[in-house]
Amino acid sequence: YSENQEYQRSITFYKKALDYNPGFSGARISMARSLSAIGQTLQAVSEFSFAASGDRRKVIGYFEAAQLQTINRRYQEAESLVSKLIEATPNFPGAHRLLSQIYQFSAKNTEAIAEMVTEVENNPQNTKFLIELGELYMKYQKQQEAIVVLAKITHLPDEKLAPEFRVDRTKAFLLLSRCYRFLKRPDNAESAIRLAMEIDYNDPELHRELGYVFNDLQRYREGVKEFEIYLQRNPAGVDAENIKKLIKVMAIE
Repeated sequence: YSENQEYQRSITFYKKALDYNPGFSGARISMARSLSAIGQTLQAVSEFSFAASGDRRKVIGYFEAAQLQTINRRYQEAESLVSKLIEATPNFPGAHRLLSQIYQFSAKNTEAIAEMVTEVENNPQNTKFLIELGELYMKYQKQQEAIVVLAKITHLPDEKLAPEFRVDRTKAFLLLSRCYRFLKRPDNAESAIRLAMEIDYNDPELHRELGYVFNDLQRYREGVKEFEIYLQRNPAGVDAENIKKLIKVMAIE
């Protein structure tokens, strides 16, 4: 029933299973997910937490409960749940990342960065976490630190040797370009974004970024061309109107 998204019916049978065996933590976790699916989030949080507290093999219950509390903007409760998870399983994948997100919502910038650094240290092979750490540094205007992190991804084997890194390497070069633009180093930004385009020339976001780089370099004709390519490939972009206005200014220049 749960697989068929008949969550209310599935809950009935999960409850029967728990009547027979109240310690059946797997059934309790599954029931909590069904409760969450029908919007009964507070009850779901209670069931997730109860399952995790009674069975160390089900500490994922703390993680899922914390996720729900974060969505509900109950950040203090979410932080407490993640703390219990980390106490039980310090290296639980994604735990420190979730705590970092909670701290971001709570405007605890230093703590947010520290937790994301720990997540990366615990999972050094996860390039997605490296990207997120780089973006977090950029969010708090720590571009120099972001450059150090992102460079680790750009130095990974190229797409010919390791195609699994293709998307992350492209994103890393794009973010590096934005960092260099923020630091008023447009020449470095151009080098970074051109390396990204060598990986994926068809990505419209890369053409937009190159347009901004050319604008900073006062190479307006080339910038207009890149912006026009972006608009052709992404005419419904949320920033399309702003790009059109910028093109007019650049054309005058």
